Amino acid sequence: MDTRTQAGSAGPASKPDGQQWTAEDRRRIEQGQQIIKSNMPGVYGHICKAAAADKRIWGLVRMGLAGRPNCFWAMEGPQLAGTPFVAWASLDAPAKLLQQMARPAFVCLLGPLPRED
Repeated sequence: MDTRTQAGSAGPASKPDGQQWTAEDRRRIEQGQQIIKSNMPGVYGHICKAAAADKRIWGLVRMGLAGRPNCFWAMEGPQLAGTPFVAWASLDAPAKLLQQMARPAFVCLLGPLPRED
């Protein structure tokens, strides 16, 4: 997703907190990135716009795709990506309701950016 990374890459070798991504993390990130790029153009555009203002957005997206809650979750049409926010652990049910009723173009939730030390 981040244009600074090579195609097929899960992005930087380490997480924003400095720890290394596991092989499973990288697999989940790459899979999620492909879903977003291929099937969620509204979400992808929103992420790109937010990242233009602050590149740390890409880290939030990767963490959410890797399974960390409270970082990134999105829905566009029938596609879901990321990890639900803890306060909304049952977000899939409201998402399905939104899909059936209001039919928003997309929903993209980004968590707070990490503090800069």
